[in-house]
Amino acid sequence: MERKAGNLCGNGGYVSGIMGMNANSIIGSVIKDTRERNGISQDTLCRGLCSRTFLARVEAGERECEKILTDAFLQRAGVAADRFSYMADPEEQVVLICREKMYDAVEKNNVAWAKMAFNKYKKLTAQKNKLHGQILLYYQAVLDWQNKKPMDGIMEMLDEAWEISHPGEPMFINDGKILSLTELSIAMMRARVIEDSGDVQAAKHCYESLLQYMDTLLDQRDAARIYPKIAYRLTNIYLQSGQTGEALALAQRMIRLLREQARMSYIRFFLSIVEKYGDLSPSEKDFVGKACEGIRWLYERFAVEEWRWEWDVSFSMSEYFLCGKTIRARRETLGMSQEELADGICDPVTISRIECGRVAPKRKNFVALMQKVGLTGCGYDTNLPMRSLEVWKIATEINRLLNQARSDEALPLIEQLEELLENPSKHERQFLPHVKSMALGNMGKIDMREVYEVQREALYLTLPDKSYSELARCAFSWGETGCLLSLARTEDKLGNWKACIDLLLVIKQQYENSFLGLQHYARYYESICRNIGDVLGNNGQYEAGIQVEYDGIRSALKSGLESILSTMIYDCGWNMEHLWNDTYTSKESLQYIKISYYLFTLFGSEEDKRFIRDHISRVYENN
Repeated sequence: MERKAGNLCGNGGYVSGIMGMNANSIIGSVIKDTRERNGISQDTLCRGLCSRTFLARVEAGERECEKILTDAFLQRAGVAADRFSYMADPEEQVVLICREKMYDAVEKNNVAWAKMAFNKYKKLTAQKNKLHGQILLYYQAVLDWQNKKPMDGIMEMLDEAWEISHPGEPMFINDGKILSLTELSIAMMRARVIEDSGDVQAAKHCYESLLQYMDTLLDQRDAARIYPKIAYRLTNIYLQSGQTGEALALAQRMIRLLREQARMSYIRFFLSIVEKYGDLSPSEKDFVGKACEGIRWLYERFAVEEWRWEWDVSFSMSEYFLCGKTIRARRETLGMSQEELADGICDPVTISRIECGRVAPKRKNFVALMQKVGLTGCGYDTNLPMRSLEVWKIATEINRLLNQARSDEALPLIEQLEELLENPSKHERQFLPHVKSMALGNMGKIDMREVYEVQREALYLTLPDKSYSELARCAFSWGETGCLLSLARTEDKLGNWKACIDLLLVIKQQYENSFLGLQHYARYYESICRNIGDVLGNNGQYEAGIQVEYDGIRSALKSGLESILSTMIYDCGWNMEHLWNDTYTSKESLQYIKISYYLFTLFGSEEDKRFIRDHISRVYENN
């Protein structure tokens, strides 16, 4: 069979996250390590949030705190909070669901729904951390801005929200402050309100200060998501005032950042600036122009807003799971009654109320229940084993190397990790054979049948040995998701493509049925869509492959992620070619192939670019 672009992406992203260790020690260690590496004192990090003593106890793993406060610590220290998955207990899940409803109401500018959600959120968080009050004030300010209420009132509300975590401090960004993403959202919104009020020079100063701040501390994953939105506003101001040199320099800088972080956000706008004002050769100018037109078509084709002002940069791109829903799904998969689950922990009525989200279990009971259904009991989980930062960093590097098909480099690190993890936990015992079998299989040191047996054993270490279809209602940990993905890949290599599809659909459905919107799971959802589409197409299910990759493309455009977008677009064109004179024309398929060429040129390697170019020459220029 002709090589598909799926082969351009290493192993196709089949390596995924693995469950972490103790929740408190994970988050506390990460906060402390990052804070110290960035030269931030405890006093600076916790200013306006809590006492230094409280932060010290969090860093030592002695105290828990609400997610909203933990996220603020992480973000101020310079860590993207979406590097962790989060298991919400029943008490906090009610707050998260209400925040999602608030966000949707404000996003859709539904004043009546927003008012109801605001009132409910205020009641739910009345006795909780003060940062909830900051969110309420901020959301109300955004809603008023969308409805063109008086600017003075909106500014007062933004200043009041800022005051909650920066008491007595004016909203200046360039005076050594460190910010959470909620605080950054407030500062961004304030600059936008100033711009809309007509004070362009003041807005320009605010936007420049925000960019300067993001250059110093912000996690690059967050920076690539937020930076282009501010740069877009600032570039337009430069152009309006005739500062074309500054506009060009900022556009070039943004293109570099977006390419490095594989992001699509505003890239067509910045490319158009370079096309108009940059020193390009005729061929370069022609390419940029065609790339811009292709990207514009793509957003229009999938009906996704291209240049969207993301007003709350703190509430997206995180992975949330509801503990009540998770406990119920896993209990039923394990064939366990509520009475059996409750035995030795609590009464069955409490289990029922926990699963329905009506009560929050005590911390000790929460951990015991989670462990009884095969999970760690962590509120936060890293995507890899972590009993120490050293272990986490080694495991992270193993994951990266395997995803880049560099198994020969990963294997020594896996062996090093095996030595470090004496008396490994069940979840570490799930991770180690899973990644080792992948590496050895990719290197040809063991056959695929042996890889398959090891991966099945790893998966069923925490799950009952059931058929794939029987697992469909389960809620999977990061570790189990990684095993499922690897097992799917192995099934495909063994020629069992239908079994592979069954496994991948189980994961896709888990994300689609999650209690929050898909934007919170975009990175993983797109990878699943791409892998399903790839397997379907390679096995003659061309139309089914196109439709599932459409889901992934639409999600990628909404989230601004490019990492596999170009490959999904190529896959669609390749599948369409097999349906010429039936469903699609060569003109339709060529449109997708050409856009994949533009994106591979911008984001891919020279090999990727050459592969697509050769494909166009071979398939289209001779027809």
